[in-house]
Amino acid sequence: MHADDDDATSSQPEGEIPKAAHRPSPNSQSTTAGRAQVYPIQWLLLGMCLFTLAVTNVMKIHTVDVPWHLATARLAWEQGYFPATNSFSYTFPEYPLYQQYPLFQSVLFTVYQWASWEGLSLLMSAYWFGSFLIWSAWGGGLRQVARLNAAWVLVIYAFFLRDHLRPELQTLLLLGCLLLAMDLFRKRPWLGGCAIVFVQWCLANTHQMFTVGLALIVSFLIHAVMVRLFQGRLGVSREDEKLPLLYLSAVVVAAGLACFLTPLGTEVIGVPLKTMGSLTHHREEVQEFAPFYTSLPATILVTLSTLLLALHFLLTRKRWQPFEVALALLGIVLILGAIRGLPFYVVICVALFSRGRFRLQQIAAEQGPEQTTPHIQVQQERRAFAQSLFTLPLCLMLLMAWWLSPEKSLWTGQRGWGRSAGDWPDTTMAFLKESPPPGKMLNMSWFAGNALIWEGYPQFQVYVDPRLEAYPRDFLVKTIDARKDEALLQELVERFDCSWFVGEMRLPEVRRHGVRLLESGEWKLVQIDPIFFVLVEQRSETEDYLEAHGLDPSTHEVASYTPDPEMRPLQELIVAGWYQSLGQPERAKPILEKIEQLAETKPYLQKAFKSFQRESSLDKEAKAPLPEPEND
Repeated sequence: MHADDDDATSSQPEGEIPKAAHRPSPNSQSTTAGRAQVYPIQWLLLGMCLFTLAVTNVMKIHTVDVPWHLATARLAWEQGYFPATNSFSYTFPEYPLYQQYPLFQSVLFTVYQWASWEGLSLLMSAYWFGSFLIWSAWGGGLRQVARLNAAWVLVIYAFFLRDHLRPELQTLLLLGCLLLAMDLFRKRPWLGGCAIVFVQWCLANTHQMFTVGLALIVSFLIHAVMVRLFQGRLGVSREDEKLPLLYLSAVVVAAGLACFLTPLGTEVIGVPLKTMGSLTHHREEVQEFAPFYTSLPATILVTLSTLLLALHFLLTRKRWQPFEVALALLGIVLILGAIRGLPFYVVICVALFSRGRFRLQQIAAEQGPEQTTPHIQVQQERRAFAQSLFTLPLCLMLLMAWWLSPEKSLWTGQRGWGRSAGDWPDTTMAFLKESPPPGKMLNMSWFAGNALIWEGYPQFQVYVDPRLEAYPRDFLVKTIDARKDEALLQELVERFDCSWFVGEMRLPEVRRHGVRLLESGEWKLVQIDPIFFVLVEQRSETEDYLEAHGLDPSTHEVASYTPDPEMRPLQELIVAGWYQSLGQPERAKPILEKIEQLAETKPYLQKAFKSFQRESSLDKEAKAPLPEPEND
């Protein structure tokens, strides 16, 4: 992560740029001896980085968002167009679907049809790998990555921390493509302009973050205007002073109009406001919306990346580019908004640092050859070796973390390919499809909507699901509050005339709701596994159903555990919590004794067991709700 001493030095007055340096090509591979030399150890570290990147992002597919993304694409395939309203829910079926991902969902569903869940695991790795290559191309190419491997390994670490298949992966890749399209515009304006508009259309059909691409395009126009006005004064680079402003303005307008070419049409204007509303109202419930400083690894990465960003602007202060300032500010906004902005911020900082170093090397090369003395050669070799002391251990740490997976969880971080173990409610979904209860469901929490939509639609519709911009805000707030408020839950049951209840076993407050409903004598248990339990209200229309499927919770043993030996104890902890909620600690005791013994040699299980003990020691009525799993 050290800056080399081979940067451009000039006796020119500040702001006066040699003509040869007006428009260097950032991605040119022309070099001068000693200026861009890559040593064998740096090539080896580059190979280590690429291997680590390819391996550590092969993760199993959890029930986090992927199911409803697949279901949306499946519905679009069946009806011939992507839905623009909330088709999967009976509560607000005509509400505009402000979460639009048709391009991402089409890719997802196509890969799933061809290669099933294993293909989706490989797709996730391909997204991260492709994003790395594209952003590194904008940052100067693989030679530059090799020379600055200690900086680029931070990007690999940031990617490793985001282990779910979600549309942000495609957005990150497309933003890199947009930057390359801008470089193409500098050389061939007509072709580059078409590429910019096309990439922005792809962004608009990938994720709500399409506004980031639009902001970059507008910033590119402002950059071109500033370069033309300043003409090298105040250290502003003159590299882009010949850009065709009129045509670039037309490209900006065309890119804005391309955003309307989505299933929402003109209603896409409301997407940014709805997204901001989700960030404002649901930060406590959605782990992805948490501040970056709530995670120690994220805080370290942000700190190191910020140092690189500051070093970049220090080194390029005499030839700074307004567009790069805008790109940096955009990265800051993303990381301050939520922890989900971590990969964007880190790759922006590292790519800017790499690109700035490359540009200065090219300018220095055009000013004339440099004599490489043995002393300089030794210094450069020492710096190359010093980088290995950071890059190699971090790569090995990531590989070991991926292989040993110390942070095993039912809902995140399972290495390998295919479906994850322990969080897919196959038994309950098979029961509901074969014997659906009469009437309408109330599912709690919204995360349960993932599997219910994928497996159950169109046989039945959900009450709520993780698409936060697909429901009125006041409805979502009430639904969240109902997890802690029994009276509010009853109000919602009556308002929507719900006759059956699907609850998540992992959430203590939801388990307590289920037990209270059972104790009221008005609801009966009909199905339970370590993931879901299903209750049906006793009504005249449900009498026959309850007669056929009713269960006695005081004697019925929860079964259908995952065969995965590492995930099963985590499921058993949840079941022990269910027994305790029922007021039957004697049924939970043998499970807990077994897990306590296993936890002595399994750190991840020890952590889960301690968390369970802390939870059990608190007054049940005063427990704070667990955060929702990550979602879009």
